[in-house]
Amino acid sequence: SFRLVGLECLLFGETSNGRQSALHRMPVVAYQPLATTSYPHRRCSCILSQLCSIYGVFGSLLLLLCLATTWWYAFIKMMYLDPIKISCPRNETQRQDPGGCYPQRHNIASRIVKHMEHLEGLHERAAHLKHSFANASPFPHVHTDNLFPEDVLHLLRKEFPEPTGTLFDGSLLQCAWAAIRGWRCIRKRGAGFLKIQNSNERTMGPNLQGVITAMKSHPFITFLEYLTGIAPLFVDDTNEGSGQHQILRGGSLQIHADFNMIRANAGLYRRVNVFLYLNHDWDEAWGGDLELWDRSMSTCAARIRPLNNRLVVFSTTDFSYHGHADPLLCPVYRSRRSIAMYYYTTQPAALADRLTDSDGNLVPHSTLYQDRKCESCLNAQCRAHG
Repeated sequence: SFRLVGLECLLFGETSNGRQSALHRMPVVAYQPLATTSYPHRRCSCILSQLCSIYGVFGSLLLLLCLATTWWYAFIKMMYLDPIKISCPRNETQRQDPGGCYPQRHNIASRIVKHMEHLEGLHERAAHLKHSFANASPFPHVHTDNLFPEDVLHLLRKEFPEPTGTLFDGSLLQCAWAAIRGWRCIRKRGAGFLKIQNSNERTMGPNLQGVITAMKSHPFITFLEYLTGIAPLFVDDTNEGSGQHQILRGGSLQIHADFNMIRANAGLYRRVNVFLYLNHDWDEAWGGDLELWDRSMSTCAARIRPLNNRLVVFSTTDFSYHGHADPLLCPVYRSRRSIAMYYYTTQPAALADRLTDSDGNLVPHSTLYQDRKCESCLNAQCRAHG
């Protein structure tokens, strides 16, 4: 038997007793093995090679342990972040808020609401959109453009991270780095692939905080109540699932129905979704359209492009299937960006719009991902006609 001391030992045919290895038994005198006693530096080189190999493996294991620890810390931080510390107080009198909440967010929110009122009046705009919302297919929805002041959105886009040109592939290291900064990274194919999300207002810039404050304000909620006919509406101060949403090149969001109750408050039922898109100069060829599918998942009944300053409102039920399942084709230095806000009532949706058990009781659930029965909304045969 032989003992392999190192690569150099193998090359020189060295064995434990200095005899020729069977691998090198050749009838050529020039290939006679070298005696270890005559060349002690060869033995030393083999030992050093072995030590370097051992320390190399140890170093690699230590690096993997550090990465695993970092990822676990980020995961714990993300999953168990105190909900009280996620939202900024909406009380306008609390202007000196600690912990990352900018006092100027109240002024920015007031500017936004005044801009909305100056354009047309929120009540008038709601009245104009109300009929379209109620009669839309496959479920009540509507979109409206340029409701928010463009100068605020311009500053807001600078606070919204854009890819640096490096392809984000959803690796554990990249997701760990995103999680350390407070972002949740979703990398599951068939769900939200290459999607990152931030629900923590205290890590956002002043303009982002201002927009979210405006979307949680009484005038905006009243606008939604009149538009949808669903009232009274309440916001979620834990921001469960809402906030900044970003999908990167190659990413997708499988068609789904949303969770129907807040984990932190079992008495509130999710009823209205609002998306504000922030994608300037968006090329239609990049995809990313919001798709609305019927209950049978055989027809893509509506598509809405994610254009800058476009607000989408739709009713949330256990069958309001939406998403964008085709991979995003934007350049690596762009992404599909939006602010999502969800609104709740103390009463669930109508019985026909919710899942129930055998006794007719509402079934609490998380996101319900669906498989499309038609290949893609891009195909004409998958889209609704007429």
